[in-house]
Amino acid sequence: MAIRSPPSDPGHPRPRSDPEPTSDHPASALRTVVVRYGDAPDRCTIYPRACDDEERLVTWISVALDTVVDLEDVR
Repeated sequence: MAIRSPPSDPGHPRPRSDPEPTSDHPASALRTVVVRYGDAPDRCTIYPRACDDEERLVTWISVALDTVVDLEDVR
């Protein structure tokens, strides 16, 4: 999982979404959004691509970005 975002101004998070899926791998059913903070730990939120805006309010998980690892690296 490659997650990149341009640097943000301190205190002003900048979300960055992942690209559209390129495979049928189960992980491609998920979307990641990274918010980078200048004065706090960056956060990564993961949710199903198929969620509409209302469903996404209750179908997500958010973690500190430094805890996210590449799936292939841990297999």
